[in-house]
Amino acid sequence: MANNDNPGDMELKLLKLQRGIAQVLVGGKTIPFQGKTADATTLGPLIANALGFFEDVHAKKSDYSESVATRVSQEPGVKKLIQDIRNGAVAQFGETSSDFQDLGFSPRKKNSELTPEQKQLKTERLRATRQARKSVGSRQRLAIKGVVNPTPPVAGDSQNGNGAAK
Repeated sequence: MANNDNPGDMELKLLKLQRGIAQVLVGGKTIPFQGKTADATTLGPLIANALGFFEDVHAKKSDYSESVATRVSQEPGVKKLIQDIRNGAVAQFGETSSDFQDLGFSPRKKNSELTPEQKQLKTERLRATRQARKSVGSRQRLAIKGVVNPTPPVAGDSQNGNGAAK
């Protein structure tokens, strides 16, 4: 047999053989098999044993899928656990200590110093974004005052005679 046989095809052939043997090799019928004669009681267990390997794969695939789903569902909790331990290690040892690194953590990467050209580009982009979005800084925002005209209540509003909502 070639090595490129499809396992699904082999499993299907075994299942068909199992059904066929149960139908054909009844009442003492035999076939020649490996130099001897074989009946349903001889071939049935051999095929059942061979099918067991395929069924085992299906069971393990199911277990694997369940394990992966469990791992994915637990991932946020595990991330929080690692972050909490990291925060504790930073508080206790500091980010640059060897004990912190021995726990398997690495210090956070420091921001690189911007060149004057990069700073100017950053400022120009900030101004362009604010102009495009028509946003202002926190101090300019405090200077903006708006008046909201109250709308008169519409007839049919659900209010009592005293003005309180039901």
